[in-house]
Amino acid sequence: MALEGRITWTDIQTSIEETEDLVITYPEDMNENDTHYEKRGTTETIQVPKRTMTTTTYDYVYLWVKQIDVVYNFVGEEKNEGIHYHIAAYNSKDERDADQENFLFHYVRELQFANKDQNIWQQCYDDLKKEETFDNLIDA
Repeated sequence: MALEGRITWTDIQTSIEETEDLVITYPEDMNENDTHYEKRGTTETIQVPKRTMTTTTYDYVYLWVKQIDVVYNFVGEEKNEGIHYHIAAYNSKDERDADQENFLFHYVRELQFANKDQNIWQQCYDDLKKEETFDNLIDA
């Protein structure tokens, strides 16, 4: 299973060295339990790591669901399940077969509303095809 075709991919990198200013305005009507309640009605400027967005169009990618993780957590007595899947894009299937870690890009998504009675891998690919970013891709 895989998808292939043309894709425009946007990536955001966060710098560990450069920062930029972020202006925060706190509303007057904050909840008194808010950790920033004492700042209500004020504005402050803070330093945050600089983020750079890069958009690349690939005429062809071979996109593969590389890994699926099932994560459980508990809220009180309630058990919650989360399914995360890793996708990786390559120049070709041959390049993927030669070195799975040499990808063009890698991303982790959450699969919402998984059906345990159906193939989980197929559900991940179907989930991708619903997103605008991936709608030009077809089954490989």
